[in-house]
Amino acid sequence: MNRGKQRFLVTPQNVLNRLRTAVPAAFALIAAFAVQAEEPGREAFVAGDYAKALEIWQPMAEEGDARAQFNVGLIYDEGLGVDRDREKAREWWSLAAEQGLLTAGYNLALLEIEQSTADTGGGDIEQALADLRKTAEAGHLPARYTLGKIYQYGVGVAEDPAAAVEHIRAAAEGGLAKAQYSLGKAYRDGSGVEQDAAQAAKWFGQAALRGHAGAQDHYARRLANGEGLEKDPVRAMTFAVLAMRAGVEDAAALAEEIRKELTIEELDAAFRAADGFEARAESPAGEE
Repeated sequence: MNRGKQRFLVTPQNVLNRLRTAVPAAFALIAAFAVQAEEPGREAFVAGDYAKALEIWQPMAEEGDARAQFNVGLIYDEGLGVDRDREKAREWWSLAAEQGLLTAGYNLALLEIEQSTADTGGGDIEQALADLRKTAEAGHLPARYTLGKIYQYGVGVAEDPAAAVEHIRAAAEGGLAKAQYSLGKAYRDGSGVEQDAAQAAKWFGQAALRGHAGAQDHYARRLANGEGLEKDPVRAMTFAVLAMRAGVEDAAALAEEIRKELTIEELDAAFRAADGFEARAESPAGEE
């Protein structure tokens, strides 16, 4: 496949499918339900026992626990062990959002956008975008990133590459890996900013250090070619190996090309660095 043509059909639904916090559900729940690892509801959910998780969280949610309300909403939104019910999800997320849980406000905004752009109609796009902006301004990095993507693809607003970069940059500077990756692509392509190979390499590198597989591939290519930064074949091999292990298309071919430049000792050093790689933690999403 031509790497320059890796695009998806730009429709509101496709954009939302890529952005919604609840996909995959387990990742969103674990991130939003910040409790001790032995918390029974979390343990049940991770084990796939959604009925048990709901049995634990429902009483907590009814007593006003915002994170339990979020998770009950998530279970209904995804139809995990229950019939899918988006209105019940909305009700629980609304209760959590009223208590200031930013992730719940984020999901509510995306649900409203999804319904407003669906063929069946419904939903209030202007209110949803206002809620999304409010959540972003409160410090929720995924909401800030999502606003950028909404301006990039023109979901409910006019396409505005400069505004897209403004929001994506805020999330990137806050430490969100996918925003750093997107900002790298913006500088690579000159979308909303002037093309800048050094800035592209910088932001791909930041996302790569946080474990973003696509960014690791891009960063490896730039290290291998000296594009926007000093050439470093050993470090390039390290990130090519990481991208390859993550299943990035063409990363194996890249690693093979880099290998030709390395001595046995350099190759060993690159693999040992990949084996010992620990991704930097992302910054909190703004939840208390």
